[in-house]
Amino acid sequence: SIPGKASAYLNIPDGLVDQNKMSISFWAKDLQDGHVFHAVTTEYYKYPAFLLAVEKGKLKYISTNYDIRYRWDVSPSYTHNSLEGWHMITLVSDYDETNYGLFTTKLYLDGVYTDVITETADYHDYNNTTKFVLGGDLTIENAGSSNPPALNATRLTIDNLRVYKYRTL
Repeated sequence: SIPGKASAYLNIPDGLVDQNKMSISFWAKDLQDGHVFHAVTTEYYKYPAFLLAVEKGKLKYISTNYDIRYRWDVSPSYTHNSLEGWHMITLVSDYDETNYGLFTTKLYLDGVYTDVITETADYHDYNNTTKFVLGGDLTIENAGSSNPPALNATRLTIDNLRVYKYRTL
């Protein structure tokens, strides 16, 4: 359990999600609006990539860190039911496999395929992450904008976090 505080987060010193195809799966309880996780890239500006948050009660995910302010604003949230109680959340993502030159990320909620998001790709995001951050606040600095997105910390109660590099489940 991670309390919803800016300074309360888990920092894993491995990018975890930096391959051309991957899956991230975990159980979560009562997710509220805010930052869930992201990976930090080695790019000059240290933009986050593979960002998952809850916005207006819906899971929202973006793969790429290219022009992240714009992408965050225009990216749709997944369509799914309530996040009250325990839910198994699985993201299955690939670059260039499902759709040529695009990121394709599917959401499975409680083992049921729920929605898919396809994004324009910037291949530099893959194979360039240095750490994985779960919880805490996220302000995207140097994001090429005078108004970078800021995501408050969400209270996280999670179990059984699994990250699969090199394969989709």
